[in-house]
Amino acid sequence: MRRTPRGRRYRANPGGLGSAPGASGVLAGRTVWASVVGSPTMADDLRTTSVDRLRRLADVVDDAVSH
Repeated sequence: MRRTPRGRRYRANPGGLGSAPGASGVLAGRTVWASVVGSPTMADDLRTTSVDRLRRLADVVDDAVSH
């Protein structure tokens, strides 16, 4: 068993998900930052709204791979 940066345990390749050998991880894009582009407070919004979204995404992924 491995551990995520948040300390959750997971199997390296549960049920054959992902590619082996090869890259592993998650690619997050527009869903994290798109709504803040053009905002007059974009830098602050990236630090708050976008970081919150990325954390929620990390929680979903952590939960998915830890079961």
